[in-house]
Amino acid sequence: MRTRVDLLKATDRAWQVLRHDLHRRLDDAVRGAGSWPFLLEVEAPERDESPCAPYVQVMPSADGLRAEVSSDHFLHPRHWLDAGQLRSLAAHGWSAPDATCPNHWREVRAATAAEVAHAMVSALRDVFGVVHPAFLVDALDVVADDEPARP
Repeated sequence: MRTRVDLLKATDRAWQVLRHDLHRRLDDAVRGAGSWPFLLEVEAPERDESPCAPYVQVMPSADGLRAEVSSDHFLHPRHWLDAGQLRSLAAHGWSAPDATCPNHWREVRAATAAEVAHAMVSALRDVFGVVHPAFLVDALDVVADDEPARP
């Protein structure tokens, strides 16, 4: 007997799992627990190059934590953002790059962790067109072949 897999439902579920994981990681980071910064990159040939593939990251800021989405300043030209993509980022609360941050950014607070996690997933899925979280690499958690694995 064959099992039918609904790819759309399975993909939506994978994005929900990622959003939940990002929310948990952001919440932990805001509370001072867990590991941060963190960086999710799109697995693409130019991932380790400069200019690079799209990414989202969380970094320390003067006010605590800042979530960022890669801007054209860092992106490989084939990933540059058009006007519609920029409007979508703004609609999800991302500030445009400025003198304080060369990427699109949002401050992360405990009260906004779930919203920021949703905005990060939206940037990857809807703005950059990543079809499934399997095409993302948790870049700061990658262990090189010659490094011992972390416990």
